[in-house]
Amino acid sequence: DIQRSVGSWFPYPMALDTAAPYDLVATPGSTFLVIRGTLNFKRLVQPVIKHSTVDYVGALTSVFKELSHHEIVRLLAISNIEDARKDHMVIREGHMSSSLALMVRGNCMMTKSGSRLSVVASPHLFGQVSIYHDLPNPVSVRTTAPAKFILIPKRELLSLVQVHCCFCAEFCLPR
Repeated sequence: DIQRSVGSWFPYPMALDTAAPYDLVATPGSTFLVIRGTLNFKRLVQPVIKHSTVDYVGALTSVFKELSHHEIVRLLAISNIEDARKDHMVIREGHMSSSLALMVRGNCMMTKSGSRLSVVASPHLFGQVSIYHDLPNPVSVRTTAPAKFILIPKRELLSLVQVHCCFCAEFCLPR
């Protein structure tokens, strides 16, 4: 059972008084936005994707300076993007992290045993001690305003590093 309808839920056709440049396709459990034509894609979707991707690649490049553009894109491909509200606990002291957390936008406060250590701005990387050394996080990190993060899962990161470093064993991360 596929239900297909012109996307009247989006104000674009009403604002321009034209036919919708997309269809909304609903199947049991899923809904898809089908954009009609390359020009419509370039006009409606590509600017949003390009803007976000440039931000993410820029943040990754600023933290991982030694990586090539190709390696940065591979890193982004295994990552997840997360929006966080104010007072979101990013890293918890004494716990193991399952992902590196790269703050792309926002500010975070770092605390240890409840005492404030510092406030850091983006871009900033959190969770390295837990990911690289298999030790509990030495500090807690909480957002002080809405923020955006790139989460790089440990398992995928270590697989990528092991594949990448198979020819230069001295640079490989410990298992």
